[in-house]
Amino acid sequence: MALDETAKTGNIDQVIPNLKACVPFLYTTSRQSKYMYEFIDFIHKVQYTLSPFMKIRVLEFCFVNTKGGERGNVEADLVQEHSVRAQKTLIRQLGANKTEKAILRSASAGVVVDSVCRQLDTALNIKPKSSRHTKTVSAEDKEKILQILKTTKPFTLQPGRDMKESTKILAVQPIAFYAYMSGNLNNPGGHNTLISDTVKTNQGLGYHPLVGVFIVPKSGTYFFTWTMSLQASSYHSAELVVNNVANGAIYIHTSSDQRDSATGNLILSVNEGDEVYFRTKNNFNSGGIISDAYGRTDFSGFLIE
Repeated sequence: MALDETAKTGNIDQVIPNLKACVPFLYTTSRQSKYMYEFIDFIHKVQYTLSPFMKIRVLEFCFVNTKGGERGNVEADLVQEHSVRAQKTLIRQLGANKTEKAILRSASAGVVVDSVCRQLDTALNIKPKSSRHTKTVSAEDKEKILQILKTTKPFTLQPGRDMKESTKILAVQPIAFYAYMSGNLNNPGGHNTLISDTVKTNQGLGYHPLVGVFIVPKSGTYFFTWTMSLQASSYHSAELVVNNVANGAIYIHTSSDQRDSATGNLILSVNEGDEVYFRTKNNFNSGGIISDAYGRTDFSGFLIE
């Protein structure tokens, strides 16, 4: 039921947890299960080899909504399997209920027939039909299209324009998020993204707790704040990053008998699609980063205008 619900809602944050839950079941069924190896391979690549932005893209492409409407998503690979099955059915019908092997056997002369037809077309100067464009788009055409898009503003709500609902989400709904780490990190090292995986607020759906990244859903001026809590006898520096470029940092050094925390705040102008997250700096890192009921390591932000 969890898998079906994840597919219908297109909840990409539950894809990896669901796959992890399925691996032990598949292992007990068969140690040679190809699905188990596919799940492990997918989990490894998504969590450890892809960039934060590519992770989101891969997870979003796991689902497709062919009919529209809420809760209408289905697995993308399932749609492809149905398409292949339909093509096979059509081939069988064209072959008068013959098997695929029978069709291939009866069409063994297809290569020869195709060669004869091509030679005949060449002799009669008949140009072959093609479904591909033979003319590339010029720089001038691209510039004209760009100017039209700037004038019409297809992604901005316009009075009297149809399809108002398509821009209603970004035009009306506020954009704000708050999330915190659900556990502790012991000596995370440098340039380690601090993933706030417990989400309390995510208006606008810009924050992705699986990777700890806020992907800006709408260009504008935003307020960001990040807090880091440390255990005793620790020191760390954490920086706010936009598209892999540091924009601000905090530093904290705790005593041998007391924990402590520090908070950083920034107001930044960012563009749609920018990736915002916070991570440890490349140096000045030692000890444990903690997040519990007495002090959270968290990340939040909201759109000002």
